Amino acid sequence: MQKSIKGEKEQEAKIYEGWRGVLNAYFDILEPMKAGEEAYAFSPTAGYGGANPERVRRLIKKVRLERARKKVKLKMIMSKNLEKTLGKDQEETPGTQVRYLQDNQLNPAVVHIYGSSVLTVLWTENL
Repeated sequence: MQKSIKGEKEQEAKIYEGWRGVLNAYFDILEPMKAGEEAYAFSPTAGYGGANPERVRRLIKKVRLERARKKVKLKMIMSKNLEKTLGKDQEETPGTQVRYLQDNQLNPAVVHIYGSSVLTVLWTENL
């Protein structure tokens, strides 16, 4: 942890590993959010870095259901090639808006901004 300058809040970084770690990371950033607040996600990934796509989808479903239960809104940009899977799932979740990037703009990092927290997920084979 780093000491703050002139009364600013301290900053903290955490590293989560494995499937359970990723799920805990999502829930940790979602936990303090209140109904009506907005979250943002940038998900220009396609191949999940070798992670099992169906397992990723099941994990994200748990996050989507919790976000919907808390009535937290989400604005998301994702890869066009995910439109029929994760995109469809997200679009069916209340309070969610999804826009798509063309597939030639892919990046392995997924970035989420929930309140004052930023979560960067790298889907890799060894989750």
